[in-house]
Amino acid sequence: MQDDLISVIVPVDNAEEYLDRCVESLVNQTYENIEIILVDDASTDDSSIMCDSWTQKDIRIKVIHNKTKSTASCKNAGLDYANGEYVTFVNANHFVDKEYIFTLLKNLEETHSDISICSLCRYLENENKVEEEKEPEEYNENSGIVLNTVEDDGEDEEELEKIDEDETEQESDAIEENEEINNETDDNDETGDDTDASDMEVYDTFEEEEFASEDDDESKFDVSTQNVKILEKKKNRSRIVIFEGDDIFDYFFSGVEKIKTVPYGKLYRKNIFKKLRFDEDRIYEDEFIADKIYSTCKKFVRTSSGLYYYSVNKKPLKNAQKFTLKDLDFYYALENRYNNFKDTKWQPQALNQLLVQIANIYCLARAGKAESNTLKFLKHKFKLYYNLQKKHKTLKCFKNFPNLYYYLKCYTTRNK
Repeated sequence: MQDDLISVIVPVDNAEEYLDRCVESLVNQTYENIEIILVDDASTDDSSIMCDSWTQKDIRIKVIHNKTKSTASCKNAGLDYANGEYVTFVNANHFVDKEYIFTLLKNLEETHSDISICSLCRYLENENKVEEEKEPEEYNENSGIVLNTVEDDGEDEEELEKIDEDETEQESDAIEENEEINNETDDNDETGDDTDASDMEVYDTFEEEEFASEDDDESKFDVSTQNVKILEKKKNRSRIVIFEGDDIFDYFFSGVEKIKTVPYGKLYRKNIFKKLRFDEDRIYEDEFIADKIYSTCKKFVRTSSGLYYYSVNKKPLKNAQKFTLKDLDFYYALENRYNNFKDTKWQPQALNQLLVQIANIYCLARAGKAESNTLKFLKHKFKLYYNLQKKHKTLKCFKNFPNLYYYLKCYTTRNK
């Protein structure tokens, strides 16, 4: 196993604040036979200089200065350059556990899988907190082949719960509050962009799919000591599951995990990308390629250990990024996915995913001051697809009262 070269592809886009933390977590891997490919995405800060300086510190580090300003082209350039039998992606503002590569490779080779996946940890940069991503109940007991599992005594889970707010209580409070805003439903339904929402907080998972874990090495990564101890214990209770055949897309369309569509947190056999590349004409390129990757895969293995930390900065709604027509690529990716599964057993799940995400995209479009035609487009598309499935009460709420749905979404997620 130690003879296998692993290529680690790191797109770097103006990441000077986080780059050293990311690269340190890679050079300190317990599995040492790696090449670290830093792909500078035409950065305008000091990231480019920092990349070059790292090549003087570790001979395993290579740098590509990408002239095309595109994250997708950075990933493709890394794939074209990679010499390893296996590849993994790490974002420059993220970092990984010291056993990230060792664990993923061990699980992949022992199960003869094509992809090895770990759980994710959300690292809240502005709160110095770690949150774990939980497994969806849909596949916990009913799909995949469980290789091993160790019962949790629940003590660590109680400690981790102190990190988060009680979501159920928030939703209950939101139902009571909606009575106060119930009169604001259809009056401005067609424009939807004339409401002052400056005191609300936007949920942080648009580019990180709303469908939208557990571990750190040293406190040098600014994760609190308490979190590190808890997550270290939980890593030793990991649950490993194999998915193959129909179980692959049963998993893909189950639950609300971010890990399913993002390229990071995974170790791939390089031949997975023999005929696949990221679409350089799109943003949200991960969403366009995700189902194609799983279609190429015959078997994958998943560990519940959280070995990958992705950074999140919670921002007030008033600071939401301007929503442009290019942001509709997220919608087109999901529509494309639905069409790919239109005549399969997963059509209902793909349709439900599309509908839920259109509602989420609408909320972010409003927060980002999108043009009224964009909001009308999203509402029109939602109603068009909703007519194919009329069972989801939450979706029915959005269909009839998109403004109310928007307010509820902002309220129930403001403290997450």
